[in-house]
Amino acid sequence: MSHLLVYNKYGNRAVLSSYLHCPSLLVSTRLQVAFISFMHWAIPTMRIGAAILRGIPDICICFAILSLWFKRYTKNKLDIPEPTPALAQGQYSTLGSLCHSCIVISRQVRSKGYIGADFPDAWPIEVARVIMPSEETVHFDLTSPKGAIEWAALVPGSGLLYLGQHRAPFTLSMFHQLQCLDIVRQAVHEPTLNARQGADGALIGHCMNYLRQMALCRGDLALEYAESPEQVDEYGLYYCRDWSVVYEMAKENQRGM
Repeated sequence: MSHLLVYNKYGNRAVLSSYLHCPSLLVSTRLQVAFISFMHWAIPTMRIGAAILRGIPDICICFAILSLWFKRYTKNKLDIPEPTPALAQGQYSTLGSLCHSCIVISRQVRSKGYIGADFPDAWPIEVARVIMPSEETVHFDLTSPKGAIEWAALVPGSGLLYLGQHRAPFTLSMFHQLQCLDIVRQAVHEPTLNARQGADGALIGHCMNYLRQMALCRGDLALEYAESPEQVDEYGLYYCRDWSVVYEMAKENQRGM
């Protein structure tokens, strides 16, 4: 009796089958050996291919951003070059902006888990646009008890949202800004708060800096007629997101806790 010996992937010799002067059995056994050898090669190759396919969307996004950046960079080189802001002044360099854009777009495309750093850049809800007239109001007084209640009510509940399967806590930048405005209002209304050092003073400083950054980030380009630097016509119409929808969705989210 003869045996057909093969070596497995660990280098060990194994008897796959035996044959006794049987050509058909020999051919069948050899086909089995060829198939097993092929699968040992094909399975890791398919796994590598699947991993590459999963990464194609991110690669395409980064290449698109690189192309836009390169086009803008070469245009600036041909035209009058603009000075690059310094990182020490809290600004992004060109490379920093590129990396930040890759992270944000990748988050928007893939993030839905709300686990750790896996969450979208903005709360993904549909919000229509509305027109808001800027006008004086008898509400939101800075010093009265009624005004204090109205300012506090601008942030629904604790101001937190609970998102994803594991109900991870988040807040909205809108609620953060309104909360900071109320903290600054309290500091103006209560002069002793300005003289305090420690947590209260640090909180006021944080709020002023945060509101400054948010105003710069939004970069509102609405034109307001100015007779002089001290006399600005603020009674205009502004094109805004419908904040009432944001409040409704936030309260619904908080009720589902």
